[in-house]
Amino acid sequence: MLGFDTLCGPWRLRQELVVAMLVVASVEVLARFQVNRGQWVAGESLAGIVQSFQQSLATERPRIWLVGNSTLSCGADRDALASIVGERVAILAHSSSTLRASAAMLDFYMRHAPRQPERTVVTVTIDDLHRSGYRSQISQTYLDINLNDAPPPGPGLLTMLAARESILEVAGLRLWIRQWLGSPNTGVESHFAKRSAQGGSWTGEEVDDRDPAYQQLDAGFVLDADGIRELAALSNRRGIPCTLLLLPVSGQMQRYHDRHNPLLTYVQVRQRLAELCREHALPLVDWGEPSGDVGLFMDPYHLGVNGRVRMTKRLGEWLGRR
Repeated sequence: MLGFDTLCGPWRLRQELVVAMLVVASVEVLARFQVNRGQWVAGESLAGIVQSFQQSLATERPRIWLVGNSTLSCGADRDALASIVGERVAILAHSSSTLRASAAMLDFYMRHAPRQPERTVVTVTIDDLHRSGYRSQISQTYLDINLNDAPPPGPGLLTMLAARESILEVAGLRLWIRQWLGSPNTGVESHFAKRSAQGGSWTGEEVDDRDPAYQQLDAGFVLDADGIRELAALSNRRGIPCTLLLLPVSGQMQRYHDRHNPLLTYVQVRQRLAELCREHALPLVDWGEPSGDVGLFMDPYHLGVNGRVRMTKRLGEWLGRR
């Protein structure tokens, strides 16, 4: 005879997965409740960040714009860079943006700035060139901003992230959620970066192959040739020179990439990137040689204090020569 257990059959969900889904839903409801009541106001909204960049471009009117993501903001000091170059330089960094997203935001700022730049530089690391990785998913927001010609409404992105992260941290569930679902709500942030932000330091350990943050970031790498084409087309359409600049990562990050992408290794990505840039007449500066100097990094792909000083000097001297 058929019983209830028989009917459940193969459709029964694992108990742990059901619990994880309930926890995620509960955290989201509580986070939105707290944000709507004004209990979380510290984080800047994405709209606020975009507006602050627009205001800076309008008041300072810099001739040189640098566009990228957190690897740019961690890799260059704006004031020190301006001192080396001898003029103001805009640093327009958007968290987790890909090459396509940076090109879209560059287009957005160009439409609204009272003075067009004379030169632009878009900085990337290898993961910003991934067609379908985590950053590609997050970057849809930036593509929408350019398409709709306006920042998105609603609670601040960073405010919501802070609320979610805090709730999970207090409940002691953050690492458990990351292990199960790859931290779908709080974004990809390695434990190396978290520790550095809390005052620690990275000691150069190899990237954990089981870390869901890196699995989302880099696994199944497919080079986004469309992003290169779109950036080159934007430069031609606007008549403003643009250079693509590949930033370095640690040797640990290169080895992680190669373990998971043996058919398209780090070296091969750089070679293919150079070919595509030549094909689309987009100038490329390749500083992407993996570094074995752990002291330059705060995690496997973000430069730390020492790396920031060195990269700022290198950037300033390169910009000053052109």
